[in-house]
This record gives sequence, C-alpha cells and structure tokens, in this order.
Amino acid sequence: METQTKRSRKQLHVFYLLCVEFVMIPRFALSLISTSPIPSQRRCGGFPSGIGRKGSTKRQHGTRFTSTLPSSIPNMRGIDMRNGPSNGRYGGPNIPADSRLNINVHLPQGPGGAHSPGPETPIARDLSAGNREGTQVHDPTSHIARGGDFSLDQISAWDEAVKNKPDFRLAEAVLSRSSMNQVLVARETEVADIHVFNTQVSTEGAPVANQLKSGRCWLFACTNVIRIFTARKHKLGDFQLSQSYLWFYDHLSKANYFLEQALDLADRDLTDEYNKYLFKGDIVQDGGQYDLAVNLILKYGLVPQAAYPESWNSSHSDQVDGLVLSKVREFALKLRKMYNDMTTKGGLNHDQALAEIDPKKEKMLGEIYRILATCAGRPPHPNEQIVWEYRDKHNHYKRLVTTPLDFARDHCGYKVEDGIALVHDPRNEYGKLYTVERLGNVVHGAREIRYINVDIETLKKCAADSLKDDHPVWFGSDVGKAASFSQGILDTALYNYNDAFGTKLNMDKKARMETGDSAMDHAMMLTGVHIVDGHFIRWRVENSWGPEACHKGFFVMSDDWFTENVFQVVARRKYVPPSLVMKYDDPTSRVIALKPWDPMGTLAGRLSDHPSVQQHQRDNLGRAMRALGI
Repeated sequence: METQTKRSRKQLHVFYLLCVEFVMIPRFALSLISTSPIPSQRRCGGFPSGIGRKGSTKRQHGTRFTSTLPSSIPNMRGIDMRNGPSNGRYGGPNIPADSRLNINVHLPQGPGGAHSPGPETPIARDLSAGNREGTQVHDPTSHIARGGDFSLDQISAWDEAVKNKPDFRLAEAVLSRSSMNQVLVARETEVADIHVFNTQVSTEGAPVANQLKSGRCWLFACTNVIRIFTARKHKLGDFQLSQSYLWFYDHLSKANYFLEQALDLADRDLTDEYNKYLFKGDIVQDGGQYDLAVNLILKYGLVPQAAYPESWNSSHSDQVDGLVLSKVREFALKLRKMYNDMTTKGGLNHDQALAEIDPKKEKMLGEIYRILATCAGRPPHPNEQIVWEYRDKHNHYKRLVTTPLDFARDHCGYKVEDGIALVHDPRNEYGKLYTVERLGNVVHGAREIRYINVDIETLKKCAADSLKDDHPVWFGSDVGKAASFSQGILDTALYNYNDAFGTKLNMDKKARMETGDSAMDHAMMLTGVHIVDGHFIRWRVENSWGPEACHKGFFVMSDDWFTENVFQVVARRKYVPPSLVMKYDDPTSRVIALKPWDPMGTLAGRLSDHPSVQQHQRDNLGRAMRALGI
C-alpha cells in the first residue's frame, strides 16, 4: 500500500507540473476544476475517426464545483480555459479531444481574512442550502475504501519541489505565454525530416485535393489512388474524380444500412449495448474504411468530378449529416414499432413482417434521397449515360460516352477490389483474419469487411514494395499524434516534453489502443519512402487538406511514427505474402469478429473532432467563403 501511495503521489506530482508550467497557475491555484465546455467525444472522424464520424461543433457542459482556499495567497487571479490551450495556428496540443484537460481557476479574496470563504457560485450556494436543510450531497468517490484523495499540504510539497528550479522557472515563463506545440518542437527533428525521398511514385495527384469541412478522408484517399492510374491511362494533367458522387451514395446506403440494423435488433430493448451503439449514430455520417469504398464503387461506379462537382453541403457536411441522422433515428423507431406490433400482435412471422415493412422503408429512404439531392444536387444514376469531355496534357481534345459503372470498370485504370486491407493490431494475434460486427454501408455488399492482422514490419514491407513498383498506397492512421500540421511533419520525436516537464509519453501502441488513447481516425495516401541500407527512414504522405496545409499538401512521416500510429495499409495482392492472400481468399478461413465499438471499427473521418483539425477546417472555410465573395 505504501509503495502504491508513493507511486500515486509521484504521478500526481507530474500532473501538477504539467498544470503549473502550461497555464502558469500560482501556488494553491487549482481551486476549481470543471467540465466546462469541451469538445465532444471523437466520433467516427476519423481522426474515430478509422473509420467513423466526422466532427461535431457541439459542446458538452458540466457542473462547476468550487473549493475555498486560503485568502493570504499572493497574486491571486482567475484563469478560464474554456476550450483548452491554443496550439498556434492549428489549435490544441496532441491530446485526444475526449481526454483533454479543461480547467477553470478562480481564487476569490475572502472578506473575512485568512481561510475565509470567498463569494459563492450559484452551484456552491445551492449545495450549501441543501446541506443546511439536511440534504445529503452524493459523493461519487464514496465507494473508495482507502483514503485516495491528496491533501492541500501535498500541493505545497509539490510546489516547493519545483518553484525554485531554474529549468522549471524558464519553462514556466515560456510555456505560460506560448503554444506548447511551437515552443517544444525539437530542432534536430525539423532538420532531419526533409521532404526528399529516394523511392517515389512517378506521378502524384494534381491538384492536391481538399475535403474542406467534411469527414471524407477515406474517400479522398481512395480516389486519390485511383486518379493517378486514370491520369496515366488518359494522359491527363490536373484531374479529380468526384468524391461527392461517392459521398452521396454512401449516405443513402448508410441510411438503409441503419434501418436494416434497427430491424434486425428490433426484438432487443433500446438499452441493449448494440442498439445504444447503433443509435449513437456512427453509421450515418461521413467516415469510412477502404472496404466500404470498394462496396460503393462496385455498386455505383465512379465519375469525373466534372460530371458531379462539389457542393457546399458535401464539403461542409455537418448540417446535412445531422439532419439525415435525426431522420433515420426517427424512421428506425417507427420501423421497430411496426415490426414488434406485427410479430407480437399481428401474428406475422419474421419474413412476413419484413415483407410488409419494405414498402414503408423504401418511402422513408425516398425522403432521405430528397434531402441529399436538395443539399448536394441530383447525382447521375449508376447506369445513366454521361459524357466526359476533356483535353489531355498534350492539349488533345477527347470525348468519352460512358456510365458510372462502366467508367469504374473499363476506364479508370484501377481495380479497387484487388486491394487487401492489412492491419497492425498488437492486441490480437498476427496472421489471423478479423472483421467488425455490424460495420458496413451497402447491405449485402460485394465486399465483406475483413482485415489480415500482421506485424508492423510486414505492413511496412507491403507498402514499400508497392511504392517501389510505382503504386501509391491507401493507409489509415491516428494523425493527431506528434504532428505539426503547419510544417507537414509526423514524428514521435517532434516535441520535447521531457526537458519542459520532466516526463514523457510512455504508452506503447497496444496500451494506447486498450485505453482509448489512440485509434485510426484519418486516411491518406503514401507516395514515397526513403530507404538507407535496407532501413526505412521516412515516408512521403499526400493529404487531402489542400495545398495550403502541411508542406504544400504533403506530410513527411518518420518511420517510428509509422510504427506507432499507422493502423491499416491497403496493398494489391501481388505485394502481399502469398500465404496471407490464400488465407484472405479462402472462404473456409475463420474470421474473428470484433465488437462494433472496437478501435479497429473506428471510421476514418473522426479526426475532425480534434481541435487542431477544427482550426484547420475553419481556415479552409474562411478561404472558401472569401473565394465565393461571402
């Protein structure tokens, strides 16, 4: 017990140092800790987020609790950190939005001298009144048998241990007035992470695509890979496939998938864990994974962006996402009631009830279609004839008459179904097949959601072999970790926490996944790798935040960052070890199902709940509005 207590005090001491150095809180200043407005939990975007929900701008509010401190403390001031500390141009520090500390500090001067209470907040008055009337105030920690709290004397001891140290005082002076992610950047890391690579694909996408304020990174990463082959086949210069076309049919398909899941779970109470996860809404939003993109392309095809351009609502999708989600929840409740009434009171069996319900469900989906078409424009039907007119990079005029399905099959130059999703999940056994329960978009889609779990070196080798063969690579990662969005650097050695705080982040990938500290929340494309003496040094990453973000739209990613923060790579079969391909293609292979809420089920797109990404999105929004003269 004594050892455990010492360890706990040491951990609290480190936490105290972080608070004091970061927000310049004077001694005894932790007088009020609240759950005042904080970013809502990441939903898969993923950043899930792997891959899920794009960001929400809603804030959650909690109760403020006030404690009284001695009034003799000098230089008392109030510090209000409503939305967390700033991170320079791009927002907060590299801490997941759902675990960031938010502190309100208020040190009132008590009217009655030392140790007298200061002005009461409304909450404090209410609690005091309740106590005077004999009302018991619930203590959420009352079940803890041992004395687990720390004393005010302990705060004094922590403060005495640091206040006169020169390194602490210097760090306090700098960090209390500056962005941590600017001040703590390691110069040697900046110098080492150059955008030069000895292995790089011959052609990269042009222009650098921009998903703006949406969670469509997984669709952008997929179409970015495909367009390179389309451009090679048709000798194109600047060219993009329509990401909005896939976004539209993804939302329509996800609405249907949600309703089908609601019917399948109709005999369970809404408090059932699967229903709670379903109605939380991760299914109906922007995020996704590679296999979901494959299902969309195989069912609906592809079109050039000229055939279905971007719309405001596909590029800034939070409002239409919220409307569609509310409607499908409403429809799902109605369908549940219909099904249960028909099977319990009407005497119909399962199949008979579904046959009665199908026409009503189709009418509901018609309403969803109208919402999407109104907000983004009517897309081409997958079998509708389209005319694509263009000039190639030699300025030769071309004209192609096709359909979206034929374009995907015959003219894009790439077979999406040839890719295999490889994941690195150190929690689970390597060499096994995994899936995630109830993850999908197209009901009974052509592509089952499956991953092969491999060790990290196999994952890297498959990616590098693809790049050596002039083939770009779709991948998913936790992009909010150890990242500089302004400089375009992803490196675990980017920030020097140890010199400033006397501590560093020590959890490995497995521990971070198990504790919810990390998950796949963003998808991008690899276009290069630097290899020295057989060792991977750094990787070139094409992002989808436009050319003004990162380094002209690109990241340089250290190999150690790949190890710690890359979760999924999609490689064509010829770059994957034959034994793994055989297992993947064998219909008798056992597939291990993970729960819907497992980190591997996170949908890429969730990262837009990350404050630093939200700032980047606000920058993009401002540029777009200025371009439109708004």
